[in-house]
Amino acid sequence: MTVAQQKTDAPLIWALKWVVPWYVCVGLFAHMFLIRDVLLGPFDKGVVDNLGIVAVGIAIVLGVIWAGRNWRSLRSSRMALMCLGASIVVALGGLDSVDPAFPAKRVHVMEYFALAVVVFAAFKNTAHLGVRALAALILTAMLGGLDELLQGAMAERTYGLADILTNTYGALSGVLAICAVQFLKARTTNAGAGAERLSWAELSAPLALAVGYFLFLAALYPFRGLDFPLWALLPLAGGVVVVAQSHTIQALNMDIARFCAAAGIIAVTAMGGVIYVQIMAVHFI
Repeated sequence: MTVAQQKTDAPLIWALKWVVPWYVCVGLFAHMFLIRDVLLGPFDKGVVDNLGIVAVGIAIVLGVIWAGRNWRSLRSSRMALMCLGASIVVALGGLDSVDPAFPAKRVHVMEYFALAVVVFAAFKNTAHLGVRALAALILTAMLGGLDELLQGAMAERTYGLADILTNTYGALSGVLAICAVQFLKARTTNAGAGAERLSWAELSAPLALAVGYFLFLAALYPFRGLDFPLWALLPLAGGVVVVAQSHTIQALNMDIARFCAAAGIIAVTAMGGVIYVQIMAVHFI
């Protein structure tokens, strides 16, 4: 997608273009156990279980090397240094959040670290770094919830709130890491990191949708294997309505509108998927 195209695309068209590759990533992550069995089948179980730790370890080493090469600039950019350190701490927290009975799930941290970078890149023309980071974090976390919903409908997998938390750890670590790069880039080029004025009240719509979305995911957990009550969809449906109405505001910031459109698509996909599972009497676990 060229810069010119991204500037002229309507929010919904822009979101649809980007949601497709994001969904491909989610599908690959949900079926990672099959890919892992094919690629790592001959290896000892211990190797498979520790793959996530190795991946995070490699990422931390690369981060330290990057910090060493840019140390002079980092010393003068406190925000970049803080974001880099926080990214490492959050990634380690993500590893610790995984159920010890399923250590192979630690790879989720790096999966959603990488997806957060991809989502962040989708907002590359967004001047306001705060909006860009918040959108990347929330959208990636929502995609992590969609991943778990997909796994819950698979006979070989299960749906778990702890896994959603681990995915969110990975998303936050990725966003913090790329923010460190952005702060350092702004420092070395003497450019502001999204210094434009923005009405943060406009973020109320996607934030309301995100709250409804995660309440929906939490409400779904106790009903695994049971009929899911339609009332549990109300918070999510309410968030979708708020976002849909926000698009009628002509003065809505384009970046927020894109954020709304992408979040709305993910939310509707999740809601439609659960309704489909109920209609088809699929054993959601």
